Amino acid sequence: MQKSRVALLFGSGLKLSCEEYRKQRCLSIGKAIELLGRLLQRLRGDPRSDGDLEERYFAFKELSSANDVALRDLVALEHGPTEPRGLPLSELRSRATELTVQAFKSIRNLETLAGRSYPILRETLAALASRIDDGLSTSEAASSGNCGSEQIVQLLAPLNLANPGDRSFRPAGCRTVHDILRFCQEESINRMFARNDEEAVRKGRFHQLGIRVPLRIFVADLGGGLSGVEKKRAVIDVGNVVSVPFKALIEGMTTEGVRWAGHVPLGLRSMVSVFANTLYDPVKHERNLGARSYALVSGRHLNFSSRLGYHFSTLDASCGRKTRRGYISFRFKGGAASPEKRKRRAAFIARILDAHDFWVNQREDLVNGHMKRSGEQDILDRLVMLGRLMGCARQLDVAMDSPQRVDYFVDLFLKGQYNFFDLHSPVK
Repeated sequence: MQKSRVALLFGSGLKLSCEEYRKQRCLSIGKAIELLGRLLQRLRGDPRSDGDLEERYFAFKELSSANDVALRDLVALEHGPTEPRGLPLSELRSRATELTVQAFKSIRNLETLAGRSYPILRETLAALASRIDDGLSTSEAASSGNCGSEQIVQLLAPLNLANPGDRSFRPAGCRTVHDILRFCQEESINRMFARNDEEAVRKGRFHQLGIRVPLRIFVADLGGGLSGVEKKRAVIDVGNVVSVPFKALIEGMTTEGVRWAGHVPLGLRSMVSVFANTLYDPVKHERNLGARSYALVSGRHLNFSSRLGYHFSTLDASCGRKTRRGYISFRFKGGAASPEKRKRRAAFIARILDAHDFWVNQREDLVNGHMKRSGEQDILDRLVMLGRLMGCARQLDVAMDSPQRVDYFVDLFLKGQYNFFDLHSPVK
């Protein structure tokens, strides 16, 4: 069996037996996801079971990771070789396998989050995997080698589910592997926050954080993240937080000059844009301005999920005391302004992350940033920065009237000037 395929199935971090794979002389894409499904079923149990909070966050994190891996391959497919014969067959097979496995993992983790199965997604992915396998086999048998690569790419890369508010945005509307990944990603956000809203009302599980920013942050201690808190105490103070990464994030959030709410100077065109865009996406009324944010904390780990107005952000971070094994994973998506303005705000965020040594990927209004194998102080410095960045970016989409605005706000942020809307802007 090809080494890359073994690496694919072991890439999820599960410790599996190599013997099970050595018996497979030729592992098709369909067989790969079937084997992975059986292994996940054995190790994690029935995905429809109502798991606890930690399990759901693990599922959400795994789904986000699968989506990040898939995005890199989708970009390569969409901007691959331009020669008539398309991608080399070996590369296409590798990317097709990667994408279908990540889509399968996304479905499994969505089922864990939702507490229900998605048979249509499973059936659609199985049918696509079969057609891709047939196309690859035909191409291998043909004398021209990769003659059918374009047809295979069309089963993988096109995105038909662009607008979550459209009636077609449902499992039955998925026609490509990219569609399945997109649906799972959007649905996981809705399910994660909905399940958290239910969990937050349970006494003793979450504590609301009293913080001098207009956010409703609910904190759950996974061990060593809070101190001096009685079990049924509804509200806690910042002084109760002993989680090292969460303290750094709070420091950034409460930096002087970072304004989380208040009047944003807008022209009439901007106001019309916000109003029209809200009408265009009926899902947005559910993500109201006062929605809860959640922090799962331990002494050295933080998972922070937040709906801020009409966008969401997730942050997962860990910092070791002495080792260089710390990491940060950050994701930002959405907004209330027009698609072009949301894309400009995403570009602003991407450039700030890049300036702070993150690996960055931006697609439309979605930004993913990662930092790995870093020391404690590097991680903490970046968490302080991210706290400031989330505050500064919260209302920034409606002010992105031109591409020059991106340069202007990036320059201000990097100079440590966070009071964007209190400054006179020479940029039109």
